[in-house]
Amino acid sequence: ALPQGELDYKRYMVEKKIINKIMDKNTDSHAEEESYLKFVHIDSFIDVIAGNDKAKKIKIIQEIGRTNSKEFIVSLQQALQDDIYEVRYMAKNILEGLEEKMMDELEAMHAQLQLHPADYNVHNSMARSYITASRSGIFDEVLARNFLVKAFDCLTFSLQIFPDQKELYVRILEIYIHLKEYEKCLELGPRALAMPMSEEEWCKLAFYYSEALFHMREYNLLKEICEKILAKKPRYEKIREIISFWSSLSYGAI
Repeated sequence: ALPQGELDYKRYMVEKKIINKIMDKNTDSHAEEESYLKFVHIDSFIDVIAGNDKAKKIKIIQEIGRTNSKEFIVSLQQALQDDIYEVRYMAKNILEGLEEKMMDELEAMHAQLQLHPADYNVHNSMARSYITASRSGIFDEVLARNFLVKAFDCLTFSLQIFPDQKELYVRILEIYIHLKEYEKCLELGPRALAMPMSEEEWCKLAFYYSEALFHMREYNLLKEICEKILAKKPRYEKIREIISFWSSLSYGAI
C-alpha cells in the first residue's frame, strides 16, 4: 500500500529508485549496501517482494539476512508465502536465525541476572529483552505472552530493589494492556499517575490507563483523562491522535 501524504510518497519513490540502482548494479561495495539498508523501510521491501523480479527478491533478502534486521520480520514472514522457492527458503532461514539470536540474547541476560541478582539495572535489561522478544512477531502467541509475564516479574522485582523508578510503571501498564488485564491496569493507574514525574512520563502512563478505561467502558472517566492528556500537549503523535479520537467519541451512542 502506498504511504499517505505527499512527503511520504516522495520518500517512497526515492527508495524505489535506490532499490533499482543497488539491485541492478550488483555491487560488492559494503558501504553502499549499508547506506541502502539504513535508508530503506518496510514499504520498499514489500514493493520488491510483491514484484516478479526473482533476482531483485533474492538480492534484497540476502542483504536483510546479512544485517539480521528485526525491522523486517513481518515482511520476511510474508515472504514465506512467495511463489519462488529460493525466496521462501531464504526467508525461513533468516527468521530461524533471528529467533536463535533472540534466544541467545535472553540466555545471556539470564546469565547476568544469575550473577547480579540484586542489581535492579540488570532486571530492567532482562525485562527489555523479554519485551523485545515478545513484540518481535517471531514467537507464537503463547510464548510471546509468557515473555511479557516474565518481563512483568523482572520489573516488579526491580521496583522492590529500588522503588524510585517511576518510569517502570509505564512499562508495567503497557504489559497489562498487551495481556488484556485491564482491571489490573485500572487498579494501578491512579496510584501511578499520582506520583511526581515529568509531564512526558505522565502522558505515557495516562495513555495506557486511558486504553484500559476504553476497554472497560469507563467512558466518563476516559473523557476526563483524555482532556487532561491533551491539555499537556503530549509530544508523541500516536498519543495525540488516539487520545483525540477517544475524546471526540459520543459515548452515549456506543
